Amino acid sequence: MPYDVVVVGSGVGGMTAAIVLAKEGRRVLVVEQHGRPGGLMQVYPRGDCCFPTGVHCVGSLAEDQILWRYLKYLGVLDRVRLARLDDAGIAEYVFPEMRFVVPRGPEAFQARLLEQFPSEEAAIRRFFDDMRQVVARFPLYHLEARAERLPPGIEAQSLKSYLDRLTDSQPLKAILTAINPLYGIDPAECPLHVHWLVLDSVLNSSWRFDQAAMPLADAFVDALGAAGGAVRCGACVDRIESSGGSVRGVRLADGERIEAQVVVFTGHPKQLPALCEEGTLRPFYKQRLTEQPETPGMFGVGIRWEEPEGSLERRDVLVYRGWDTGGQYHQRTLLDGGTPHVMICCASRKPAGNICSAVGISIVPGDDWLPWWHSRTGSRPADYLLAKEGLAQRMLAVLQTTWPQAADRMRIMDTYSPLTVRDYTMTPTASAYGLKKSVGVGRSGRFAAATRINGLFLAGQSLVLPGVVGTVISGIDACATILGRGYLLDRIARES
Repeated sequence: MPYDVVVVGSGVGGMTAAIVLAKEGRRVLVVEQHGRPGGLMQVYPRGDCCFPTGVHCVGSLAEDQILWRYLKYLGVLDRVRLARLDDAGIAEYVFPEMRFVVPRGPEAFQARLLEQFPSEEAAIRRFFDDMRQVVARFPLYHLEARAERLPPGIEAQSLKSYLDRLTDSQPLKAILTAINPLYGIDPAECPLHVHWLVLDSVLNSSWRFDQAAMPLADAFVDALGAAGGAVRCGACVDRIESSGGSVRGVRLADGERIEAQVVVFTGHPKQLPALCEEGTLRPFYKQRLTEQPETPGMFGVGIRWEEPEGSLERRDVLVYRGWDTGGQYHQRTLLDGGTPHVMICCASRKPAGNICSAVGISIVPGDDWLPWWHSRTGSRPADYLLAKEGLAQRMLAVLQTTWPQAADRMRIMDTYSPLTVRDYTMTPTASAYGLKKSVGVGRSGRFAAATRINGLFLAGQSLVLPGVVGTVISGIDACATILGRGYLLDRIARES
């Protein structure tokens, strides 16, 4: 059966694009290589706990904020149950010398910083003024159809270099950069606009999805079905077929061909050259794709926590070993007994229960896992399992040190490594956030939704920004390119 559109990948970006196009009356099929849809939206049970794979906290989801409006239009919002993080403290940064609680809202965050660092008033006010001006330049972040116009030189200016000129206060710089593990770029490499967009989104409002009530992946699948689209799992694409410069559909690994006039590819961009027929992509474009730097991987540990510290359910906690918030990007000894430089901690509790499903996540380099690169989930060698267990125990010790009063109520239920993520998402280098949008690559690291092949479009976290907000926007951007930007954004604005 021919389709109007085949979407490759059922993560946030793919499902967003599929729902939008299905709502426009297109016959849409989403093909997913894994046995379950959802990508990193999936959750999984371990005993009486339920752990998320990738979506832990989302921003800008209060009524009329940007993600609220996009999910409302997609039909996802009414299918999920939300838990709002504490406005008085959406996040907490734990340093050896200080704990700092971040309130909701840029104005409230600025005010708390002014209380903590009164001598840095000029620097703090300048930081937030500059952030407001730059964030306003991104139209899809504001549901506007105008062209994106970044301030001159903004993509070449790193977060660290900006702050080094702004202030000499190491604690202040640490607090202002502490969320960088949420997008996986060292402050020394991170473009200012990337950091400010993520920070602004989180500060606007922060939420968790109640995955026990309705997994986010299921909400997207249900919304797609309501719009007339379909998902097919266990369908691995090994060729995007084209002729005469236009897409003709996809070929699956088992040889089946699915005809389509449009293909939206949402996998890792470095997979694209191998999927496209020889000669259809320009050599320079293929080189740009294959040579882009990658974000690091993630190692996670799932914890069963009885009667947990209450604030962890209502805020994310980032535990640092020092003021250098980029130290995690230079660690290479985690498998030799090292302790992660930073851990991201979050938790959720079942209603009326005293058992919490807590997650601790650390950034780790993919190179640390090269000895087991050719193994696959379910058939790893014993030394891999021992190395993974050792790192998990050291991460548990960080949690127990941070919350000593609850140390004896924590138990490891599950762990995952960058190789686990690679096996489930087909990310070539096991990166957690896809391509690295660093100051070193500039605009050469930015890829448009449209490709040279007529009918082939791209979406996914590598295209715009990582995280749910950025990946939803990437799906919207691909559809705006297909349908017309003014038309689609006007419809979203009216229906949300």
